[in-house]
Amino acid sequence: MDNSGSMADQQAMMASNIDLFVSTFTSFGLDYRIATVTTDVGNGGLFRGTVPVVTPDTPNPEVAFAENVVTGIFGSDFERGFDSAYLALSNSANPDFLRENAALVLVFVSDEPEQSILLGSQTSDYVEWFQSLKSSPAELMMSDITGGEIGCSGDAGDAGPGGRYPLASAATGGGSGSICDADWGATIQDLAVETSLLAGFFVLSNVPLPSSVEVMIEGAPATGWTFDEATNAVVFEQGAEPAEGVEVTVIYLSVDCP
Repeated sequence: MDNSGSMADQQAMMASNIDLFVSTFTSFGLDYRIATVTTDVGNGGLFRGTVPVVTPDTPNPEVAFAENVVTGIFGSDFERGFDSAYLALSNSANPDFLRENAALVLVFVSDEPEQSILLGSQTSDYVEWFQSLKSSPAELMMSDITGGEIGCSGDAGDAGPGGRYPLASAATGGGSGSICDADWGATIQDLAVETSLLAGFFVLSNVPLPSSVEVMIEGAPATGWTFDEATNAVVFEQGAEPAEGVEVTVIYLSVDCP
């Protein structure tokens, strides 16, 4: 989270929509761990808050997470989101955050370009390092809520181009939302769903007749999956998730069809 002087309203916007993040993860039954750092690297990437790592067992996780993202506005205006994430994930002061069987999702929120220097000047320098933390590049997703590729102007204010933030999002299959939007609800919801997909969830675009659902991988019947009516998603069991790049087809009869 950018904690420079222009970010008060944006932090409040993020905090007011945090329940969409957490409720989506809860509905999918995800065993999540969520932590927050600032774009100011002065604290060495330490996780913020009185509850630095929010989990499903945290009392009122939405409140704890919302408090963590309101980071204040007295940080450096030399915004280094990638460096902060790098320091956080390599800092012994944040132990046991990374898990072998969990995906890694990084979401950057800033109204200025990415300016990190520790690992190099190229987006790929950071993407490759973050990917190296996982057993497969497909287990990393980077997303952003920034000014995008060219900057933006809207009801929530103005922002400069995001620079390397949206480039990293595109390179890892993540999402990009506009920090200038007056309402971040749809953006937060989309990012939460995209995150859930890394855990083997495929949300269907229509409500199916449950008994009609069939799943094919590269044209052959898939195994190790169930249809979850509560989330309207096909859910793969751990170890049965489709490999990166394969074609997954879900065939069903929609209850909305005439």
